[in-house]
Amino acid sequence: MTNENPEWLEGVIKEIRDDVLVGSMSESVHNLCHSLMRYLRKQGFMAQIVEDLLLRLLEEEDSGTGRPVNAVLYSIAIDAWAKQFSCSDAPQRAEALLQLMQDRFKKNPVRCSPPRASHVSLVMVAWSNSSLSYAPQRAEQLLTWMEGQSNKFPPCVYTYTSVIHAYSRHGKPHDAERILRLMEARMEKDPKHAVRPNVKTFTAVVGAWAHANQGRRGAHRAENARKRLEKWYKRLQDEELQPKSIKLLTLLMQAWAKSDTPEQGRKVEALWKELVDLHSSLSYEERNDPSNRITVHPYNMRMEAWRKADEPEKAEKILFEMLDRVKAGDEDAVAPRQLSWTIVSHGWGRIGNVKRTENVLKRMHEQYVAGVTSTKRTVVIYNALLLAWLKSKDKDSAVKAQRLLDWMEEQADNGMEELRPNEISYDLVMTAWSNSTRTRQSETNALELLRRMENYLKKHPIISQNAVASAYEKVLAAVARGDKDDTHLKVFELLKRIETIHASGSLGPILNNLCYHIAIAACAWAPTRDGEELAEDLLQRMELSLNDEFRPRKRSYEATLAAWGRSFRADAHVHAHSVLKKLEDRAAQEPDSPYEPTNKAFNFVISACISSKAPGAADIAREVLDKMVAKRRNGDETMRLSTGTFKLLFGNKFEKRDTISAEPVEDLIHRLERSFHDNPIDEEFLFDCYLYALVVWGWSTETDAVARAEQLFEQMNASRNVSPSLECFNSILHAYTNDIDRSKNPDKAIPIKADELLRNMEREYASGNSDWRPDSVSYDCVIEIWAKSRLPDAPERAFQFLERMDASFKAFDSDHVKPSRSTYGMVLLACALTPAPDEASKLHHFNIAVRTFNKLRESEYCEPDRNLYNRLLMCAIYLAPDRKTQAKMTRHIFSLCCRTGHVDKRIFKHFWENAPKAERRQLLGRDDNDVKLSDLPEEWRTNARKDRSTFV
Repeated sequence: MTNENPEWLEGVIKEIRDDVLVGSMSESVHNLCHSLMRYLRKQGFMAQIVEDLLLRLLEEEDSGTGRPVNAVLYSIAIDAWAKQFSCSDAPQRAEALLQLMQDRFKKNPVRCSPPRASHVSLVMVAWSNSSLSYAPQRAEQLLTWMEGQSNKFPPCVYTYTSVIHAYSRHGKPHDAERILRLMEARMEKDPKHAVRPNVKTFTAVVGAWAHANQGRRGAHRAENARKRLEKWYKRLQDEELQPKSIKLLTLLMQAWAKSDTPEQGRKVEALWKELVDLHSSLSYEERNDPSNRITVHPYNMRMEAWRKADEPEKAEKILFEMLDRVKAGDEDAVAPRQLSWTIVSHGWGRIGNVKRTENVLKRMHEQYVAGVTSTKRTVVIYNALLLAWLKSKDKDSAVKAQRLLDWMEEQADNGMEELRPNEISYDLVMTAWSNSTRTRQSETNALELLRRMENYLKKHPIISQNAVASAYEKVLAAVARGDKDDTHLKVFELLKRIETIHASGSLGPILNNLCYHIAIAACAWAPTRDGEELAEDLLQRMELSLNDEFRPRKRSYEATLAAWGRSFRADAHVHAHSVLKKLEDRAAQEPDSPYEPTNKAFNFVISACISSKAPGAADIAREVLDKMVAKRRNGDETMRLSTGTFKLLFGNKFEKRDTISAEPVEDLIHRLERSFHDNPIDEEFLFDCYLYALVVWGWSTETDAVARAEQLFEQMNASRNVSPSLECFNSILHAYTNDIDRSKNPDKAIPIKADELLRNMEREYASGNSDWRPDSVSYDCVIEIWAKSRLPDAPERAFQFLERMDASFKAFDSDHVKPSRSTYGMVLLACALTPAPDEASKLHHFNIAVRTFNKLRESEYCEPDRNLYNRLLMCAIYLAPDRKTQAKMTRHIFSLCCRTGHVDKRIFKHFWENAPKAERRQLLGRDDNDVKLSDLPEEWRTNARKDRSTFV
C-alpha cells in the first residue's frame, strides 16, 4: 500500500466523519471504525486518520448513545503514532492521546477506561522511534514516572527495552548500557520481583555499541554484554535469556567489523561460523521465520571487516562466493546488494589497487546487464576508483583521477544522473592534487574543482559535511604548495573567502583550525621570507576565538615560530620569544597538555636569535639554550640542537648570511665544558652543540667565520668528552667555500687548507677511523674551492680530486662518494675561470675540460645536462688560442648539443654570438639576427639521451 489513500478508503472515512451524525452511529459503522483503526495502524503512515476515527468514536460516546471506547482503541491510536516514523511530532501526539485518556477517566471513571502501563509503554516506544534530540531523555523520564507510581503502572521488560532502543538510536551506548546494568543490579538484589531483562534487552545494548562507531571499545563492550547474557542464562536457565540469537550474532559481527583492531577479521569470521551453525540447527519452520533468516547484512559485515583490515582479497572472495551460490541455485544463497560491491571496491581503493578496483566494477556491471538491477553502478562505486587513484603510487594519479571525474560529469550530463560526482568525489580528486608534485597544476585544478563542487552543492543537498570541509582544506593545501613569491598571499585570500562562506552557513561548518594552520604554514615557508607578520596575526585570531574548533594547536605555534626563525628580521628574536612564551603559558594552564614546547619550537627560537645582530638576541638565545639543558638534564632526551632544523629554515638562499652568528651556542659550549665534571650533561648533547655551532659558522659569511670555525674545531678535537664527525669536517669545508665565494681576492691559503684537511680525513679513514670517511660533500667542497680560487693549477687540482673521488666510488661501489653533475660542473668551471697567462696554458686547461667532459659521458652513473654543455661551450669560448679555433670548437660543441637534444637559450645565444656568419649559415641555413630558439628543429631541444659513441 502506498502513502496515498485509495479512493474507497477516502470515501468511507469522509462518510463516517461528515455524513454520520453524532449520536446516530449504527453498530455496523461502529464495528467498521474498529476494523479500520486496526488495519490503518499497521500501515505506518496513517496515524492521523486513526486518531480522527478515535476522536469520532469519543464524540459518539459523549453523546450517550454510542458504545464506550475501550482501552484497546486507545492502544491502537497511540501505537499508530509510535509507528509514524516520518512525523517529527509523533511522540507528542501519542503522549497527548495518553493525556486525553487520563483526563476522560478522571471526569468519568465509571464509563471511561483508565490508562494502563501498556499505554505508557506505547508512548515510550513512540519516543524511542523519534529522531528528536531529547527523545531518549523523555522516554527515561516516563520510565522513572512509571517506577514512582507504585504498582499502578508497573514497567515491564519491553518498557526498559524501549528506553535502551531510544539511547541506541541516538548514538548513546553508555546510557543504554546504564539502563541494562540498572536492571541487572536490581535483579541481583531481588531476583523474584525485579523486572528481568531478556535476550532482546541485551541485543538492544549490543546494537547500541555496534551502531555507535566506538571502534575497539565498542566491540569489547558489545562482547561484554553478550558474556553477561550467557552468565545470566546459565544461572537462571530462563529461555528468555537464551544467548543464541541470529540478530545478536549479526550485531556482534557489526561491532567487530567496525573495531579497527588487528583481530577484527578473525573475530568476525568466528562469529560468522557460530551464526551458520546456529542457523543450521534450527528447524525448517524456524529457519523460514523472518527473524531467523541470514540476510545480506552479516555477509557485508564480513567483507567490511576484511576491508578495514586492508585484506580486500578476502572480502572479494566472499563476494564472488555469494555470486557462485546464487548462480548454482542454492536455496539458502543470498544475493549481494549494491553495498556489498561498494565495500569490496572501496577495499581495493583503500590500498591503491586500481586494476582490482576496475575489475570489481566490471563484474558488477556484468551483473547489471544480466538483469540484476540492484547492482547498478552509482557515484559511490566510482568514488572507490577515485580513491584507488588517490592511494596509488602512480606519479600521474591526480591527472588520471581528474580524467575519471570529468568522465563522470559527462555521463551525468548525458542522462546518467546516478554517476553525478558528489562532494566526496570532488574531495578525493582535490586531495590527489594537494598531494601532487605538479605544484602549478595542483593550484589551478584544485581551485577549478572547488568552483565545480560549489556549483554542484547549489543544486544538491549535502550528504557528507566532512567531505565538504575536507575539500576546502585540500584546496588550501594545494594552493599552499605553490612555489611562487605570492603563494602565501593567495592562501590568505582563499582563507578569507572560506571564512565568509563559513559565516554565511550556506555550506555548513567548513572552517576549522587546520585551515588556519595551513595558512600559517604557507606564510612561514614563503619563498620571500615575508610572511611572519601574517602568520602571527592568524595565530592571534585563533587564540581570541571563542570556538574551540578554531583554537590553535601546538603545530600552529611552531609554524609561527618557523616564520620568525627564517625571517632574518632584526626583531625576529623578540617575536619568536613572545610566541614561545604564549605556548609555555598554555602548557602551564593545562597539566599534561599537548602544548608542552618541543625541541622543534626551541630550535626555531634559537634560529631567530642567531640570525639577528640586534641587542638582546644573544641573551634570549642563552635563555632558551639553558631551558633545553635543564630539560635534557631532567631526562628529556628529545632536547637537542638540530642542524637539520637550521638547514630547513635557511635553505639554500642566504642573502643575509652575514647576520648569522653562533656566539650564543659557543658560549654554552664553554660553560658545559667547564662544568662537565661537576654538573655533567651527556656527550650526545655536547656533541650536538659543537656540530650546530660549526654548521652555523660554515654557512655564515661573517668576516671571521673561518677563524671561528677553525678555533671551535680545534677545541672540539682537543676535548676529552667529544670528537669530531664527518659533518664537522664538512662544516669547516663549507666555511672555506663561503670565504672563497664572498672574497674578491680570495685567501690563497684556503685551497691549501682544504686540501690538507681532506687528505687528513683520507689518512684517518685509511688507518681505521670510519667516522672520518670523506663523502661526496667533502670532495665537492674542495673541488669548488679550487675551482673558484683562480690559482694557476686550479683546473689540474680539481681534476685530480675528481679522479680520486671516482676511484673511491668504483672501489667501494657506494653512493657515499659518488660524483654528481655538480662535481663535473665545478671542474669545468675551474677550467673556464682560471686565468691562463699564455696559449699553452689555455690549451692545457681546455684539454682538462675535454677530459672531464668525456669522463662524464663514459660514466655509468651520470650524464651531461644542458648546464654542463653550456660550461663546456664557455671553456671553448674562453680558452681557444685564436678566433678560427674558437669557431671550430664552438661549432663542434653546438653540433653535439643538437644531436643530443640539449640546445637551450644560453647555448644558442653563446653559439650565435661567437660563431662566424659562414658557420651559422652552414648549420642553420641563415645568418640574420632574427633567428630565435623556437625556430630550431624540435629534436635539437628535446633533451634526449646522449649518443655515448660521440666524443668531443
